[in-house]
Amino acid sequence: MPKEPFEAAELDGASTFRVLRTLTFPMLKPVLFLVLVLRTIDSVRLYDAVAVLTRGGPGTVTETMTFYLYRTGLKLFRMDYASTMAIFFLYAMLVASLFALRPLLTQFSSRASEG
Repeated sequence: MPKEPFEAAELDGASTFRVLRTLTFPMLKPVLFLVLVLRTIDSVRLYDAVAVLTRGGPGTVTETMTFYLYRTGLKLFRMDYASTMAIFFLYAMLVASLFALRPLLTQFSSRASEG
C-alpha cells in the first residue's frame, strides 16, 4: 500500500481507528474479496479430509455439502435428489462468487479504461 496517504493522515492528526476505517480497509477491500472467494471455493471442495478423518460424524456435525451430496447420491442411491442439490449449490456458489467479485471486476475495468 502507498505510504503517502498514511503520512498525510498522520500529519492531519487522524486517530488509528480513523486511519483503519478510511484508508486501510478500503485499500484492502479488493484483496479481501478475492481471499473470501478463494477460501469459499476451497471450503466447498473439502471432501477428502471429512471422508477420511470423520466420515461426517459424530452424527452429521462435520459433514460438508460435498460429503452430503456424495452420501445422498452414491450411498443412499438418491441420484435425482443429489444432482438437483448439486445444481442448486452450483448456482448459489456462482451468484455468491459474482457478488463477491463485482467490486474487484469494476475496479479492474475502470483501470483498463484509464490506461
